[in-house]
Formats: sequence, structure tokens, C-alpha cells
Amino acid sequence: MTPGTERALVISSVTANVLAVVGALASAADKLPDAFLPIAVLIFGCTGLYLVHRFVMAGSRGAAKGTTLTTTLVLTLLVAYWASNHAWPDQFPLGRQRNAAVASSETRKPTAGASHASLTRGLKVSEPRKLSRIGTCTAVVGSGQIPKGHQIWVANLNDQGGAANTTGLFNLRRATQIDGDDQWKTDPFGVGGDLAAGKNFWIYVYLLPESAGSVVENLISPKSDEGWRPSLSAPIAGLAPFDEIPVQRTGENTCGGS
Repeated sequence: MTPGTERALVISSVTANVLAVVGALASAADKLPDAFLPIAVLIFGCTGLYLVHRFVMAGSRGAAKGTTLTTTLVLTLLVAYWASNHAWPDQFPLGRQRNAAVASSETRKPTAGASHASLTRGLKVSEPRKLSRIGTCTAVVGSGQIPKGHQIWVANLNDQGGAANTTGLFNLRRATQIDGDDQWKTDPFGVGGDLAAGKNFWIYVYLLPESAGSVVENLISPKSDEGWRPSLSAPIAGLAPFDEIPVQRTGENTCGGS
């Protein structure tokens, strides 16, 4: 058997064994704690360097041997560096860049839930109280400063089996802050239509950004209906009311200017 044939057989044998070991290590890597990954990569890389030097490069020229060993070493170090970033993401430049990208993407995500809860924390409705009997119409009165850049809007909803029927938000009204006071209120508005005495309704109170409030406020009203107020066919997406007030209407005819 010629030396070339022997070398080819050795290389193929070593390659098969290396691939088998790589497969075994790859399957075991998922079960290892992250901190052990860089150490495992270095051990495997050093073993690979030894095997390459001992079996594959035997009899090779010095320049070819040096190039192969250097390439193997560089690949080992790169993989170890990647594993270190995975194990300790805050300690390496690549990890810091990744964390910065994640943080940047998180800051771009909507934060309406948390910020909305914080903004509405000091806002409370004082009138009407829950389960109040309201006649034909009511004003919504509350306390707390309306946050800058926001508006308070109220709407009435029909009752359906003791719960608000959210397929329609009717007669939306904007509340205004009372100058020099820590209160806000709406003008009196009708809840329900004519001949609704004895029926139950709900009043939802929302805190909206000015951009959303201006859309509602600027909806074009029919010229034939001076008392028209905008209504919605569904709840405001992604925004929960900060108060929901069940009321009972006792009067027949809707109050004037409703």
C-alpha cells in the first residue's frame, strides 16, 4: 500500500470519528449549562488540533502544516467566542450589541398597557355611582388632573344579561377639566332612547390620547340632527375603560340636548 493511500485512509477514518464526536457533542450541548459551552468548545478544539497535527499532517511540509493548524485554531477561537457570547451575553461586544438591539426593539413596542394604567391611577369617577338611578340623563363627574396630551371620553352602552353589550358605544362625550379645581365633568347627556324607563345601561369612561380624541370629536355630524353625538360599533381596540358604571334609567323621555 502506497504512503498516499495510507494517508487517505487515515484522513477518512479521522474525519468519520470527528464527525461522530461532533454529532455527540452537539446533541449533548443542549443539556449542558451555558457556562460550560466555551470550555467544551476549547477542549474539543484542542483535541482537534492534536489529532490534525498527529495524524492528518504527518509528513506534510512545514508551511502547509502551519496553515492548517492556524486555520483550525482560528475556527476554534471563533466558535469559543460565539459560545461565550451565548453564555455571558453582557460581557462581550457581540452580546452587548445584541442586547442593545433587543432593548431598542422593546422600546419601540407599544407600552399603552403600563403607561395607561399609570396615567389613570389618579382619576376617579364620583358621579354617577354604580347602580345609580339616573332619570333620563346624567353628567359624568370625576376627580384628578387629566394628564397632558390626553382626553377623557364617556359613552353609554346597553345592558345584556347584567353585562355591557359592547357591540355599540353610544353618545360619546368629552369631559373637560374644571379650571382651578381637581375635577372634570361632562355636560348632562341622555342615556338610552325614548321609552327606556326601567332599563339598565352602562357608562364607560376612557382616557384617550389627544390624537384619538380629536378623531372622535371631529366626526362630521348630520346637519339634520343638531343633538347628534358620535357612536362606535365596538370597544376601542387595545384600550380598556378605566371605569365601568352600571346605571338604571327611571325616566321616559330623553333629556333635552342629548
